[in-house]
Amino acid sequence: MIPLGTRFIGIAPTVNLTERKSASINAETQPYTLDDIRGYKVFTALVTQNGDGPGPDSLSNAPIEIGVTYEITQVGEGNDWTVVGAPNNNLGTFFIATGTNPIWGTDGELSFENGAPVVTVLENTIGNVWFEFYGEGTYRFVSNNLFTVGKTMIIGSTFYNTDYDATITLNSFYGDNSDYRIWLRSTSGNTLSNSVINHTPLEIRVYN
Repeated sequence: MIPLGTRFIGIAPTVNLTERKSASINAETQPYTLDDIRGYKVFTALVTQNGDGPGPDSLSNAPIEIGVTYEITQVGEGNDWTVVGAPNNNLGTFFIATGTNPIWGTDGELSFENGAPVVTVLENTIGNVWFEFYGEGTYRFVSNNLFTVGKTMIIGSTFYNTDYDATITLNSFYGDNSDYRIWLRSTSGNTLSNSVINHTPLEIRVYN
């Protein structure tokens, strides 16, 4: 397996590889990433949802859980959540936790929705994305302008989870880039229901 972030060197066909002139080759080479080669960025994860989302809970100076979406609700001093997946330490930033031990200083606080889906991230080259609880059996997958309209594809539209006898569907709302919404809905007996999504695969691709 090729590690993420590996860079490749592309050499123009005009370069004569029989020439031992590194300066000539260097002048006509360009580094590429796996995203450049395959043509898209991707978020791939297994999604689980439990709870009814009665409202946000908050925590301070405590371990957090990998895969849970958190919001920075108090900045304080000396707190650093970038070590557990946050793109920055700004008030109002949402992020999916990639670690359990942020650096806690003073007066820092994170909040989380009990009913928001929890994910096992298998690959993420898109950037900072997160889940929100919207209502019974309805959840939203969100980013800050990373889901480009006309270039974003959802892999897998309907799943049948026999453990819970539930149908799970994905769809999207096409507004402008700032209002692009990907919805995840779960039903049991044709009724929107919580706590029926169990390690359901999800993949989002954003093409170059």
